[in-house]
Amino acid sequence: MVTRQEHTALFESDKDQLRKMLKRSNMALLIASEFNNPTRSVSEAAVGAVSRMNPEFNCQSMAIRVCPETEDVLDHAFWSSLSYIVTGLDNVNARRYCDEKAIRHGLPMLDSGTLGPQANTTPVFPNITENYGAQPDPQEKEEPACLIHNFPNNITHCLVWARDRFEGFFHNESEVVNAYLNNEDFVDSIRSNTSTRTTKVETIVDCISPSSKPSSFADCVEWAMNLYHELFVYAQRSLLLLFPVDKRDETTGALFWTGAKRPPVEIPFDVENPLCMGFVRAGARLRAEMFNIEMDPMTVHADVDRLIPTITVKPYTYHATKIEDEEGNVIAGGDADTPMGDEFEMAVAKLPARAGHKSLFLHEFEKDDDSNDHIAFIHACANLRASNYRIETVSKAESKRVAGRIIPAMITTTAAVVGLVAVEQCKTLSTHPISDLRQVFLNLAIPIFQAAEPAEPNKTTIASTEEEFTVWDSITVDGASKTLSELVTHVSTRYKCDVDMVTCGTSIVYNAFKKQKMKEIINLPLAEALKKALKATPDKRYVELVFGASYGEDYDDVELPPVIVTL
Repeated sequence: MVTRQEHTALFESDKDQLRKMLKRSNMALLIASEFNNPTRSVSEAAVGAVSRMNPEFNCQSMAIRVCPETEDVLDHAFWSSLSYIVTGLDNVNARRYCDEKAIRHGLPMLDSGTLGPQANTTPVFPNITENYGAQPDPQEKEEPACLIHNFPNNITHCLVWARDRFEGFFHNESEVVNAYLNNEDFVDSIRSNTSTRTTKVETIVDCISPSSKPSSFADCVEWAMNLYHELFVYAQRSLLLLFPVDKRDETTGALFWTGAKRPPVEIPFDVENPLCMGFVRAGARLRAEMFNIEMDPMTVHADVDRLIPTITVKPYTYHATKIEDEEGNVIAGGDADTPMGDEFEMAVAKLPARAGHKSLFLHEFEKDDDSNDHIAFIHACANLRASNYRIETVSKAESKRVAGRIIPAMITTTAAVVGLVAVEQCKTLSTHPISDLRQVFLNLAIPIFQAAEPAEPNKTTIASTEEEFTVWDSITVDGASKTLSELVTHVSTRYKCDVDMVTCGTSIVYNAFKKQKMKEIINLPLAEALKKALKATPDKRYVELVFGASYGEDYDDVELPPVIVTL
């Protein structure tokens, strides 16, 4: 939710999803009759309820994501017109995105969140408090990786594993491929990360090489069938070859498969098994959407059923997967014969050319839309995994609850948060010292109510000039009036340092060590130089540049505020 003071207008916006529909289980929303219509989005219902309470209050609802993909609507002009931002979000990424907008546009942001009887409120005021992203979010408790990946013993392990498979196959793979397609320096940018670089390159090869890239919906069905056998048949066969059912510890003589550690069984594909069919139907559909392959969502399941008998599944081949224990020690599998550097270079040599490839679609997990097959895939995947290990399966509703991390809302907690945010909202009308602001944590179940002053923004010292700046500071430059050369010279002179590199996101705009390459753009106006460096026309009213600089005989690093170039 964001507000515009000058027009007394309220924008109620669904940040987390395109069309977040009313969940009837949330009794807090059903108090107002406006929320009884399940065809309306939450934002529409909220505006309707507010308008009925006060017809003179000017409201407008929006039902689009707040994210980089919607900046054609929620653009620079939109954010610049606001007086402050109030967020009510259920994910960290959306909060961080709004936090970035608050920083760039110098806006107060009032954030809050609830978790059953617990809640917190955080006021963020420009140049007075630290921003939302200054403090790391608490890490959620995670199950040991070895249990999730190799030795699950309860349905939660299976659901976490299935959610991880969804993110890996339908989001992370697209993200890596798109990064490669849109950045010619991609390989160089990942070269230093030895732990993930080879996996990323192999993912790109597996996705868009001519032998593996799908060109039809039938190819997607074939992929889903092969994936089924890989996950629920072949993986178990390989694991039992590594650890036979009668395997014993060489030192103690104890059975390896004992207690909660259960030996897996294969689950042959069966068209009469709804879990088998659900997995392939959802997997094929999500794969087709990922590669922008045309298909009819209304008949997609029937199309999958028709194509399954025509598919020939790849035969089993043994693969020595690396297995770790709870301490992270490798106890079996893996291939240590090929040096890590050689493995990476071999993978890079297989990378396909970028020409002719379109960006892939990224699936953002959405638990509240049953028509998108997200929960259908996770439900089938988790229960098949459970069947592999003779774990009791669960209903689709339970799969949604665990995978979506759903915790029932409490109207008392929500009411408390609304009141606390309203108090801080009044403080946006005039300037207040930090001593007047309060961030709150409460737990109505105990009960606990803790209020404290928010922290001041951290100050960074520019080593070359001894000046200080915070996250709220930036250097604004007109992209039409300055050339790239003039900008570099200005920053070097102003901060008494040498500019070594200028980046925009993951793209390099300026590199002092490649003067020959820089000759093409160094004397162009910034707007033109950015087009050439980014190999695309920036679709924003401004771009943020990060400067890498050094000073002195020892080339000590100099940290500078970001440079905002208006276009």
